[in-house]
Amino acid sequence: MDWVVGFVTGLGALTGIFTIIERSKKAGVIQLLLTILFPILLFTWCLAKDAYIFGCSNLNFLIKAAFVDWKVVPLILIVFFAVVVVFVLANMIKLLDEKKNK
Repeated sequence: MDWVVGFVTGLGALTGIFTIIERSKKAGVIQLLLTILFPILLFTWCLAKDAYIFGCSNLNFLIKAAFVDWKVVPLILIVFFAVVVVFVLANMIKLLDEKKNK
């Protein structure tokens, strides 16, 4: 999970910076905020793993807390991750289309 979150965060930060420079400052700033906020919230939630006495990985803890225990915070984090991925892909596609048309 750390690798995936790190990859999406890095890709989101790069895409956000290029979006600010070449396309839209508003969309770029929103993407950078989402990209920075998501891993902080995710790993803060995963620190609660010790309070639940759960010995597996962070991903297993997140999935179990979301879909077995029906906790709201991990469900929101999973949706938040999907939003971040969609936002990064959308901005990346728009940037590539603009580069292609120039």
